[in-house]
Amino acid sequence: MTEMRDERFAAEIRIESAAGGRRSVQTASGTVFVKRGGWYLRYEENLDALGRSVNTVKIAPDGLKIIRRGAIESEMIFVVGRKTSGWLRTANFAAGLEVKCTEIRVDFHEGRGTVAWAYELSVDGTEPEFFRVKISVS
Repeated sequence: MTEMRDERFAAEIRIESAAGGRRSVQTASGTVFVKRGGWYLRYEENLDALGRSVNTVKIAPDGLKIIRRGAIESEMIFVVGRKTSGWLRTANFAAGLEVKCTEIRVDFHEGRGTVAWAYELSVDGTEPEFFRVKISVS
């Protein structure tokens, strides 16, 4: 990460994820800004019948944090080599999450670039599933 300036600007965001043989690609218009020592990406996700959620990704020197608010609400923290706890909630479901992050790669300069990470996710103590996510910002 390069030096951060106090600015906010529009961005196109592409989210690629893979888990258990499934692949997903989403695109969204969003905002990139700096706050308290990290880059933030904020974008809205349309969840069809469930409604909408606003997603915020914080890219900091020590890891990542994902916050979702709306039809799906959740918080997850990613730090390489550490297990972290999080949570997920919808109108009809709530669960505890355990995340074990195995990799984070950040190539993010002046509010543009990519951040990618890999992790194992366990929902309420179930067998972990392996995920890969890459977010590109232009």
